[in-house]
Amino acid sequence: MSKKLKKSPEYSDFFNNLIDICDACGTSPTSLAEKFAAKSVLTAWKHGKIDVDVVSKLSLELNVSLEHLILGKENSLSISRLSKDERELVTCYNKLPPSEKIKLVAMAEAIADVYEEQVETQVTEVDMPMIEIKHSYYKVSVGTGYVSDGDQWDTIEIHDTPEA
Repeated sequence: MSKKLKKSPEYSDFFNNLIDICDACGTSPTSLAEKFAAKSVLTAWKHGKIDVDVVSKLSLELNVSLEHLILGKENSLSISRLSKDERELVTCYNKLPPSEKIKLVAMAEAIADVYEEQVETQVTEVDMPMIEIKHSYYKVSVGTGYVSDGDQWDTIEIHDTPEA
């Protein structure tokens, strides 16, 4: 077993953050280097030379945000602050290959657009004034001068739009 690494001012912020996170997770930078790259990569990490693909894998493996891993602080939108449903969506999203992630985002945007249109329509209909139009129960002939028997009228209410 390799010796436990300790933080040092000589190390990059990234590497010191990695040491802290590994300690909290019960693992080590050495074991992660062996799993995702090679043990020799530790020297590069100590000097802040990092590969984006490897850092992304480290982030997923350690269940921390990239921001936390690289900068040592969490964004206000960290996954721990998401609701259970939101975390479930993120977990599903992370399991997908890139081509399927693009499709999922497109589907989510389409669903959001439809929902937004429905909400706008509901608000518009509620706020829109109504007008009443009288109509006869009987068939009426225009221009004959004949007055129909009975005075039976009904009204319908419709939204006051230019088409009305």
